[in-house]
Amino acid sequence: MKKLFLITTGVLALAMANAQTKFGIKAGPNFANWAVKFEGEKDDEFKSRTGFHFGAVIDHAISEKFSIQPQVLFVSKGAGIEHEDHTDKAVVNAIDIPINFLYKAPAGSGKFFVGGGPNLGFNLSAEIKSDEEGNEKIDIGSEEGELKGFDFGVNLLAGYELANGLFFSANYTPGIANLQNPPSGVDLTARSNYFGISVGFFFGGKASAKK
Repeated sequence: MKKLFLITTGVLALAMANAQTKFGIKAGPNFANWAVKFEGEKDDEFKSRTGFHFGAVIDHAISEKFSIQPQVLFVSKGAGIEHEDHTDKAVVNAIDIPINFLYKAPAGSGKFFVGGGPNLGFNLSAEIKSDEEGNEKIDIGSEEGELKGFDFGVNLLAGYELANGLFFSANYTPGIANLQNPPSGVDLTARSNYFGISVGFFFGGKASAKK
């Protein structure tokens, strides 16, 4: 993890020193879930829930077709928990920092882009929302039964950027880290994942189709 962070920081610093930089914002809905396994068996109670995200985007062009695009996003994720007669919601509010390495191809008056990279997540708060039993806070920390504060995964991104700076994108962000602190001897894993749709705008620079 430390080596990955140092390499990523070095690449970003090099890109910023030699690149045209654009700053932007983005927002949209996301459809989140937890992949939960208990003693090696998938828990089918966990279903997708609809959340949202918004935040800042920086695009560093390192050549005519390649760029590095770090983002800082507030993301409402979690999962639905299906019971026989109702569905609760596990709501996790987090800051996600995906660092995307993108390839851009001219198309019409703008550019298509596709790429991906690591995603660093920091869980801020969490709770179970239930119409039947009321809301219950989920503690975040490293103790048994708490939700871990740090998440790690990958981010896959594709979209289209217009010459005026308006862009549309879709991302899939599966988690790699186990978010659970299970009791000793219990085999329990929960990994966060979500699919997001975004609309955004870059201030400065143009996605010229001639490049």
